[in-house]
Amino acid sequence: MMGAQADIGPSGPRRWQIYARAKELRALAELATALAVSGPGQDLPRALAQFDRMRAILGECGE
Repeated sequence: MMGAQADIGPSGPRRWQIYARAKELRALAELATALAVSGPGQDLPRALAQFDRMRAILGECGE
């Protein structure tokens, strides 16, 4: 049985690095969701800024 590391090769990111990025992406998505709801906490510019941060993290995944 081949593992994920065999699929991406020895020079690819380690499992813990992928896990950490995924957790960070989830937290940013949750923050964007909370900032986009109607009410006193609504802050659409800040919500949109979370997407920029997510794109930066996703860009690192391709390196």
